[in-house]
Amino acid sequence: MKTVQDANGSTDGAYDFEDAARVKHIRIGVWDLYEERKDSLRSRIPGAATLVQYKEIVQCLPYIRLVLNDMLKIRNGLTLLWLYALVELLLALIPAASLWYSGQLLSVVQTAVETRTVDKSFLLRVFLGHTVCTVVERLLSFAQEELQHPMKTRLQQYYQVHIAHARARLDVPTFGDAVVERQLNDVVLGYFPNAAWSTFEMMASALTITVQTTGQVMVIIRVLKAQPGGLLVAAAIAIAHSGFRLANNRSEYLFRTGRKESLVETRTMVDCPLTVYSCLGCNH
Repeated sequence: MKTVQDANGSTDGAYDFEDAARVKHIRIGVWDLYEERKDSLRSRIPGAATLVQYKEIVQCLPYIRLVLNDMLKIRNGLTLLWLYALVELLLALIPAASLWYSGQLLSVVQTAVETRTVDKSFLLRVFLGHTVCTVVERLLSFAQEELQHPMKTRLQQYYQVHIAHARARLDVPTFGDAVVERQLNDVVLGYFPNAAWSTFEMMASALTITVQTTGQVMVIIRVLKAQPGGLLVAAAIAIAHSGFRLANNRSEYLFRTGRKESLVETRTMVDCPLTVYSCLGCNH
């Protein structure tokens, strides 16, 4: 039986080349081309492939705890994390507040149709509220960028110091091991610090999208509840909005990393610390 092994010689996740149910074999001259067969059931169910990809990310969640623990060890890490979480929470709630002010225009239009009058003071408050939401969102975005720079820089410095100490503790046979050398080179070249920060950003983005979508859906339901058929319209808008947000954010992430590479990078992000530190014999 022909199987695929990883760089460490492990056969975990290996598959059989001769398994015709999972692998398609094509002979091209002197070359053998092996392709994984697509799951017909998965291809017929809309969104099934997306769910499989998110399942891979969910399986990696326990390892993200390592990244959070490392961020707490940097200088002023706890303070920076609390400030960053507060800014992210406010950024997630601002769109819902802006949507609420926009929804108040329905009552303005309804009053104008019924009485042919417009409450100018109420309309002015709606306009000012919407403007304040826009200004606050810009300020919070600026604060988010200002917090990201020291957090990312200090996290990279923490890993560089940690790897320097780990390299100094290596004995000659371990230092000459090809697997350990490759893993150290990956870290020294800066991939792991960037991957750790990308993991944190991905987690923060997922939580922000959840809060933002929930807040906007609740506002839509509250605004349209009093309208004829409002709940049905609110449900349709909520489903469409949630689907658009998920598709849009997923497209941005996959555009940056590539469809297949995104899953590989995500798994590498969380597996790299365990692999490196276990090979180095370091307590993390």
